[in-house]
Amino acid sequence: VIKSAGGALVPNDLRVADTLYNLAAAKCALGEHDDPSTLKCLRDACAVYRHRLGGDSTEVAHCYFYLGMVHFRVACAMPRTRMVQGGGDGGSVGGGGTEAETSREGSLRLALDYLQDSLRIYESRMPAGNQEADQKIVSASVRSGEDPGKLWIANHPMQSHVNY
Repeated sequence: VIKSAGGALVPNDLRVADTLYNLAAAKCALGEHDDPSTLKCLRDACAVYRHRLGGDSTEVAHCYFYLGMVHFRVACAMPRTRMVQGGGDGGSVGGGGTEAETSREGSLRLALDYLQDSLRIYESRMPAGNQEADQKIVSASVRSGEDPGKLWIANHPMQSHVNY
């Protein structure tokens, strides 16, 4: 049993982590990003993966990707109103407006951090030298007049999702 980021005790079993991850991924696919159990499942699965497989495993990167996506979706669902503090006329909104804006901004920053971490892990899993080889292929294609956009560049399958 290990302690997850949320403080819950989770069985240190990869099968449990896989099940939690699959539940969370299914909830995301169904559009249930704002369900608190989605975040809990992802955090618990990520804790087991980090403990059992290491912090730079692909499984951890997948969890980070979904955590980033969930935080992004939650932030986008928050109201985007900018409320000014003060005013003194009794009808103004107090600190709640700033708090709402801060939580939206914080959720977006957290999403970005998770997505950057997942991309870093995905890129570290690729064999060294691919970027240099890819640049040579693109350069040769451009010189020959071909469209470099038609080329398939070696990337981790999840890199395009994170970049999007």
